[in-house]
Amino acid sequence: MVAFTLTALKAEIDNDPQTIGYKNPDTTWKSDGVIADLINDPANGASIFRKNVPMDDVFAEIDWVVDWLNLTGQRNVVIDKQQAFQLITSTAVLDANSVRIRDAFTEIFVGTAGGTLARLNVLTQKAGNWAEVLWGDGARVSLGQVARAANV
Repeated sequence: MVAFTLTALKAEIDNDPQTIGYKNPDTTWKSDGVIADLINDPANGASIFRKNVPMDDVFAEIDWVVDWLNLTGQRNVVIDKQQAFQLITSTAVLDANSVRIRDAFTEIFVGTAGGTLARLNVLTQKAGNWAEVLWGDGARVSLGQVARAANV
């Protein structure tokens, strides 16, 4: 999760680039609680990549027969793909926030017919609230932070 500053929070509320509705018609801020609820509401967010994806879930999405056993390329390329996969999956959880990890999975499973890559893309994402879209998986804004941001 990326830490946010009160200045960044104030700018988000003042500018409201997604027109979430932080302000009253007279352009004053809505109450701190209402603003915190709005920014933390998944309905105002978008799809984000999950920070911690259990490796058991990753393994469950792989078509071991169609995709794993039929990785394409010359023999050395297939071995490299399998070794890269083993390295990536040697931890208990997968950080799907990492573009490099996502790119590696794409490179390993691109062109396979079993649907593994599509299922992994679904698995590694979730509906995030707007705070998570801005500042990362797990980000939430408290009413106290909204109150402090008003005075920045």
